[in-house]
Amino acid sequence: MPIQWGPSVKKLAEVGIDGCEFCHEPAPFSVYEQSYQVRLMFLVPLANLNSKRFLVCERCKHSWELEPSRALGLIAESKMLPGHEAAGAIWNALDEAVERWVSKGELREECETVAEVVEHVGGKLKSQFPAAHVDAISHRYFEWCKRED
Repeated sequence: MPIQWGPSVKKLAEVGIDGCEFCHEPAPFSVYEQSYQVRLMFLVPLANLNSKRFLVCERCKHSWELEPSRALGLIAESKMLPGHEAAGAIWNALDEAVERWVSKGELREECETVAEVVEHVGGKLKSQFPAAHVDAISHRYFEWCKRED
């Protein structure tokens, strides 16, 4: 029986959008698992050996190895987060509103700070997306704005 040994990479979860510390851009992130697989006849996996999990920026593909507990935490958290497409739509709506607030003075009557803009626009986004998704992405967006200052 032919037995094959080789690397395997599998996406485990999409973990939302955040600011990448490597490319300094907002980007979707995913958790991947890299392991070495022993396969029977090229098809049937018999064992995964030396598994490691990584957080990967989907924009620049930079990765960080994760401690097992951190990887499990991100995977569990991902069940409450929107997929990359919805997360991107929420992030972009927040970013466009803040940009208009800064450059054109829009929303100045309703909002005095970036936090108020994020809260105001987030409230409107909750009619299009689940509130938990908007809250999670709004929190990450606001944290990213603070790092950029």
